[in-house]
Amino acid sequence: MKEKYTLKQRTMQTLGCTLIVLIFFFIDLLTKLLMTGVHQDNYFLGIVRINFMFNPGIAFGLAADNPVAMIVVTILTFFLIGGLIALFFTVFKHNFPVRVCLAIIIAGALGNLFDRLYFSILGATNVFSEGGEIYYGAAVRDFIDLTRIHFGVCNIADFCITLGAVALAFCILFIGPRAVFPITKKWRAEGKKLDEEAEAKKNGFTGEVSEEPVRPSQAEEGAFEEVVVFDRSRREEGEEPSEEDAKKTDETDAKKTDEEDNG
Repeated sequence: MKEKYTLKQRTMQTLGCTLIVLIFFFIDLLTKLLMTGVHQDNYFLGIVRINFMFNPGIAFGLAADNPVAMIVVTILTFFLIGGLIALFFTVFKHNFPVRVCLAIIIAGALGNLFDRLYFSILGATNVFSEGGEIYYGAAVRDFIDLTRIHFGVCNIADFCITLGAVALAFCILFIGPRAVFPITKKWRAEGKKLDEEAEAKKNGFTGEVSEEPVRPSQAEEGAFEEVVVFDRSRREEGEEPSEEDAKKTDETDAKKTDEEDNG
């Protein structure tokens, strides 16, 4: 079982997740640009249509009529992104599925944050609202109309945040040996071993906890050399062991012979 990753593996995972962030961030901005000004009358399958609009609220149009709340949300978004990045490099640095989920959420948060800052702080004078007038103010571009199923109008970034959060919760609860409720027997066994190793280290034991006891006959050569009480080289040089040492040495030799015969 290999729960921890090497520095090289973590570096490759970080690069891969960074690529995921960039891909979803690019897809979000590209779709917003391509769908600007598009308004469909008919719903596809009676569920979804393209209906571009500026949304001064958060995901799915929530809190659109509360500018104070949106200022708070914008500020909190910075802390949210920073917190997710911190979790990526600390708590979940050995959990690749969770890191992927965090990357997707970060991409969505960056996509909407970019819009909000661009249309408020930088003053996007080249973007027009539905009526043709220039639009100013903190807002994001939404175009996926799901009002028929009561989800409002959203964008790709909203889906990244929502679906990424659901997947993140699922991974933390059920996926891997460190999950709260591992769904496989193997993960439960690995999680138990990891807990035992952590408890052993807490008590001052720095080695790994062995899954099964090792018999002397199965041990590597030289592993039990310290058991021999009297150094045979000293006997060969003419030095006689004491009676007690000789007795212990003979007992050790006899025990080793029996184990080899029974092994």
